Amino acid sequence: MLRRDGFILLDAGPKGGTLFTEMFTLPPAVLYVNADARRGEVRIEVVDAAGKPLVRSAPINSDSPRAKVTWKQDKINELGTQAVSLRFTLCNASLYSLWFAE
Repeated sequence: MLRRDGFILLDAGPKGGTLFTEMFTLPPAVLYVNADARRGEVRIEVVDAAGKPLVRSAPINSDSPRAKVTWKQDKINELGTQAVSLRFTLCNASLYSLWFAE
């Protein structure tokens, strides 16, 4: 039996890996990820068009099909309609999916 959204994944070993989403406007909702980071971690940054980090997440170090992303800074709501991208940095972890929900 596959986990939810478990038919495709992005997998990073001990050397790590990075993934960028396309640019978009952040919705006024919570970011969730389906990830397995029991032996490593997943970190997420909201970055501008130049790749400059605007907000960083707390690391995710668990196996969860619905991990709520928490942000280190409370500035996430101040980004408004600015176009941003999400940068995922994984080390010894797998990322299955991401979504926004209230």
